[in-house]
Amino acid sequence: MVLNTNGLVILDDKTIPSTWTAKAGGDISGGQFLTIVSGNAPVTHDISSYTNGDIIAVTGASGANVLGIALKNVASGTNAYVPYATKGLFLVTAGGAVDPETDMNVEIYSDSVQTAVAYNNVVGRAWTNTGSGSSGCTILSLDL
Repeated sequence: MVLNTNGLVILDDKTIPSTWTAKAGGDISGGQFLTIVSGNAPVTHDISSYTNGDIIAVTGASGANVLGIALKNVASGTNAYVPYATKGLFLVTAGGAVDPETDMNVEIYSDSVQTAVAYNNVVGRAWTNTGSGSSGCTILSLDL
C-alpha cells in the first residue's frame, strides 16, 4: 500500500463538509479509504440510540464497500474515533494510469483509485491524469 507521506491533502470541501465520525477498528492513516467492519451496533427507531461508536471503520476499502476517506491519523484503541468525509476534493494515490479525458469515473482499489471497471462501484471523478501507464496522484472529486 502506497500512502501519501503528507497524509490527507484536502483541496476543497465547499465549506459544507460532509463528514462523519466512526470508531476506529485499527490503525488508520489520514487519506486511507475506509470500510465498515462487522460488529456495528444496531440502532433503533429513536435518534438517541445512535452514537459515534455504532459505526466501526477499518482500512481496506475496495469496490462498492467504501465508507469514506479518513481525515486524520488515528491509532486503534478503546476510545479511538476517526473523522471521515464522504464528499469533497482530495489529492489521492492512483493505483495505475488515470486519464479523465478518456473516463473521469474512478473506483477504489487497494487503497487507491483507478479508472472505473465496474460502473456500479464509482466513488467519484478524477480531475487530473497520472500519465500513461504510471501511478501517482490525482485530484479526486469524492461523492459517496
